[in-house]
Amino acid sequence: MQQKTASYKIPVGNKSLANIMEMTESEARFFPKLEELKGHITNYNFGLYTKNVLINNLTILKECCKHEKLDAYVEGIENVIKKVKFKY
Repeated sequence: MQQKTASYKIPVGNKSLANIMEMTESEARFFPKLEELKGHITNYNFGLYTKNVLINNLTILKECCKHEKLDAYVEGIENVIKKVKFKY
């Protein structure tokens, strides 16, 4: 029996991102910058970004959310950054 190898790609589905952000699926779905977040993660998955570049871009996205008073999503982005640092 073959062993399954670990996947280092970050899932970009709505349900998966909601779990990473530690939010409900409906909360994550209404995130105004969801497509931008998915774009950064997809670029990392395809090898266009290194881990440090992804973390920097997510930090910039978090700051944009702070400026636009999207406080509920700031914590979600912080959770994504933490998981990227330690898991992916």
